[in-house]
Amino acid sequence: MGRNTRDTMWTIDGLIDVMSAATQTVLTADRLAEDLQIFASAGFGLVTVDASLCRASVLMPQKRNPYALSVIRAGASTMIGRLTGTVATARTPSAATDNWLHSYGEVTSSLELATRLVQLATVVVRTLNVNREALAASAADQQTASTDIADELVLRGGLDYRTAYRIVGRAVAVALSTSTPLTMEGLDSAAAEVTGARLPAAARAIDLDSVLDVVSLVASRRESGGCAPDSVRAEMQSLRPLIADQRAWFTERRRAGLESLEALRGRAAELARATPAG
Repeated sequence: MGRNTRDTMWTIDGLIDVMSAATQTVLTADRLAEDLQIFASAGFGLVTVDASLCRASVLMPQKRNPYALSVIRAGASTMIGRLTGTVATARTPSAATDNWLHSYGEVTSSLELATRLVQLATVVVRTLNVNREALAASAADQQTASTDIADELVLRGGLDYRTAYRIVGRAVAVALSTSTPLTMEGLDSAAAEVTGARLPAAARAIDLDSVLDVVSLVASRRESGGCAPDSVRAEMQSLRPLIADQRAWFTERRRAGLESLEALRGRAAELARATPAG
């Protein structure tokens, strides 16, 4: 709805806005699908997509392909292409709107596609099987806590972060090359190599096992937006009122739109009846 008839008829901003919003929504689902495609692979085995969303490999009888993820990813690419095409149609002289003819159909079909893709992503998440054991084993890798070790060296040892970063990086590199676990002795040796001096006594007193405990690390992320379970639940709860408001807005706008459409049809019928035949 616009205040100026000419501008309203010859603007394509609304179409681009709608296409952009739909594409951004699908891209969110696509990023999830991209991650799940990797996590579901044999090399990771962290999740399993429900059998109802998979199909058999045409070559390997033992292999199931998470087909739903491919549909979401391909759909996102299609949405990007359609958005780009809609934007390109805006390149036209003033009042020349004939090249928009395809845009109207593209917008409606893209909204339908975006809706189906989001619905499919919802089913993927709802039926996803998570391999807790594999996730726990992956998280237990000592490298997971490398940043936290550097933080402890700063907080407890009084080191600047750049130095702590280099010490931990060197210690991890040595541990990997020698296939040995990361230890405080290894950190101390890395400090001597990087800085020419041992770690401060306060830093050597750090309980490394406690720092490397992944469960404690996650639980400590209690800040807003953190990954601690309570923080995640709080974030989810904070979004529920926003979602409810958006649903209410959508319902009201849909109702108003349908009422306007019926009123327009009624008025058109009145004018048709009032117009003399012939």
